[in-house]
Formats: sequence, structure tokens, C-alpha cells
Amino acid sequence: MPQPDDASILPRLRNWFKEKLANGHFSAILAVADDKVIASSGLVVHEHPPGIMIPNGREAYINEHVHPPAMARPGIATVIFRQLLEVGEAEGLLARRACSICYCLVHLPPAF
Repeated sequence: MPQPDDASILPRLRNWFKEKLANGHFSAILAVADDKVIASSGLVVHEHPPGIMIPNGREAYINEHVHPPAMARPGIATVIFRQLLEVGEAEGLLARRACSICYCLVHLPPAF
């Protein structure tokens, strides 16, 4: 079973992001201060057969909000989250009446 430090994960992640960014199945919002990324989150598109709750068969999953603990600022996660909601709504992925969101905060170790 692969370990978290498995070096093969980096090329696989690069390929995944390259593909998903190109085909519109991933969007990211970055918070930048002093030319450094201080926080980020992303929206991944999942496709399912169309149904009553998801007529177009596409739904959004908002990834973890990531930031180094030293970069935590009040309101950054909220702004990023709201911008990702706007991206999802613009793409027809989110409906306010039937929207479930999975979202969590991840604090990176100081060595980040």
C-alpha cells in the first residue's frame, strides 16, 4: 500500500491537476499576500447520472481549505468558500435548494 511520502504521488497529482484544470473539472481559489500563497481551496466536479436532485448529473465538492497556521487570518476561509460557491453556481453545479457541502479546514505543519 502506498505511503504518504510515496514519491510517485507527485507526478500523479501533477497529471491529475493538469487534466482537471484543462477540462474544467477543477477550479482553485488562492489567497495571496506579499506574493506568497497563504491559503487555498478548490472545487472538484463530480459527474453522476442525471436525477431529480441533480438534473444535469454534475455536482461540486469543495476541497479542504489549506493554510499554514502562521498565515491564518480572520475571514480568508469564508471569502474563498463564497468565491467557490459562485464558481459552482456559474457552472450550474450548485442549487441553493438542494445543496450539500462537505468542507473542512486543514492546518499545514510549520515546515510548509
